[in-house]
Amino acid sequence: MDVESIPAETIFNLGLVYGPLLAILSIAAILVLGGYRICPADHEHNLETIAAQMGESREGESAL
Repeated sequence: MDVESIPAETIFNLGLVYGPLLAILSIAAILVLGGYRICPADHEHNLETIAAQMGESREGESAL
């Protein structure tokens, strides 16, 4: 298929759908990820909780 054989209306319609759809998905991703708050202390607490559930100790592990 040759690029010149694609009707201009088809390309326009693709842009009409693709542009706003991409913008909506990008905004949705920003909103979802923006709501994910974690600080180093929360992260450490989560790691300790997981280690406790697995029966391991985080004592003596070096921080990265």
